[in-house]
Amino acid sequence: MKWNLQDLEGVFNGGIRALAQAGVFGTKVTGIADATDLATTERYRGCGQVTRKRRIEDKRGRVQELEVTVYGWKVLLLIDAVTKIPLAVKVAKIHEHEALWTRAMVTQAQANLAGVARLHKVVFDKAFLAGTDLWWLDQHGIIFVVPAKDNMAVTADARALATAYRLRCEREAVGEEPVGWQRWRRQLHEQTLDYVIVFAQSHYGIFHIAEYSLMLGVKIKDVPPDAGSRQQVLTMHGLPARG
Repeated sequence: MKWNLQDLEGVFNGGIRALAQAGVFGTKVTGIADATDLATTERYRGCGQVTRKRRIEDKRGRVQELEVTVYGWKVLLLIDAVTKIPLAVKVAKIHEHEALWTRAMVTQAQANLAGVARLHKVVFDKAFLAGTDLWWLDQHGIIFVVPAKDNMAVTADARALATAYRLRCEREAVGEEPVGWQRWRRQLHEQTLDYVIVFAQSHYGIFHIAEYSLMLGVKIKDVPPDAGSRQQVLTMHGLPARG
């Protein structure tokens, strides 16, 4: 029994629709785009062909680069990020670029999920990257995640922000002190050095050591002038005055 491409796609996508109706996928779905070659021989009617370079090592260990012709198909998938089950399947000729099939694959996934789930985000690799398709996704309310290329404006912006943050940290550095999270931990330690946590059953309170000493009636040296009296400390924290 032989299948043509349209019938084969129909079988796979019909199965995906059945899974969607059964509640296999969540209500908001993230799809991951992927493509893989399905190599055949040149005798398969309608298959594509592409010439690629391969590195081959001979018996003497010498590496040679040869051009070879590969025949077959390219299977394009949009895969659910949670279940790892395909959301859509498309089959193209092996020489066709992935970016030519982005819209068809997303549209097929939306049709397969119709009525039970919504495709709200798609993750692509560089093979699927095309500006017009990203604009099309945005117009359809779909969030996209793509790797940034060196010549993209977003890449330049991200690097500029990272550089600006690094320079700011360097300007704020004290002497030879490390910057970033290490300095933040030092500042946090300095700010909480004179505080204690008091637990009473399921309740707790955070007090300055001077306030805690006043509540206990313990005399300490160098009490801060703004610490107040024992009664003022109790009133400030909403505690009852006891003998």
